[in-house]
Amino acid sequence: MVFFYEDRPVLDRITFDLLPGQILALLGPNGAGKSTLLKCIDGLLRPQKGSIELGGRPIRGLGRKAIAKRMAYVPQTSGEIFPFNVIDMVLLGRYPHGNGHTGKKDLEKAFKALERMGVQDLAMKDFGAINGGQQQRVTLARAIAQEAEVFLLDEPTSNLDIRHQLEVMDLLRHLVKTNALSAIISMHDLNLAARYADTVIVLDQGRIAASGDPAIALTAETIASVYGVAVEVGRVQDKPHVIPLKALPDQEQ
Repeated sequence: MVFFYEDRPVLDRITFDLLPGQILALLGPNGAGKSTLLKCIDGLLRPQKGSIELGGRPIRGLGRKAIAKRMAYVPQTSGEIFPFNVIDMVLLGRYPHGNGHTGKKDLEKAFKALERMGVQDLAMKDFGAINGGQQQRVTLARAIAQEAEVFLLDEPTSNLDIRHQLEVMDLLRHLVKTNALSAIISMHDLNLAARYADTVIVLDQGRIAASGDPAIALTAETIASVYGVAVEVGRVQDKPHVIPLKALPDQEQ
């Protein structure tokens, strides 16, 4: 797959497969193309070359509602974009399944999703008035209520403290594994990705610099080349653990 804005390439020769029950972490520095790739997968952007397939069928042939029934996209949150209270925000996830009217089943699924994220007490609060971490959990509840097969998550733990990061990732892993779902998650935390992802893709200026099992892809050499940081990669509970040492001068990358 290839995508560019005007004459500026953003994604180049991106190819991968993802099976049900798997979590894929998209890694790379700011501007590497992670968010753009998520939007291409969701059909919000159309690649100039290549195609995105869902269940063996190109999404280009599907309408927005059909895509939304099968893929839930969770962008980086903003209270200014969604001037709703919390329960209405979650009910947006039910839109692909209805006819424009909110029914009892929709409300039950929305409240159950809030409960699973531990924020049911915020149901009637203004979404823009709650803090960033709570907004993240509410938007994840919306994705759960959507009952999609694929979750596309853009930095879902960025505004969470370490305890809530682990709780959210544990919940996502449980959802994916027990319901044969798939999740593609844009992340900055290499160690969180190594702990929870079945496979990772490390993007560097729109190209795949490394991919595969975190133990194979997250090497000190790859991290130095892509991020410009010297690291030591050890192992904790049989998972790679990255310890940053120092920023490298440009010529050492």
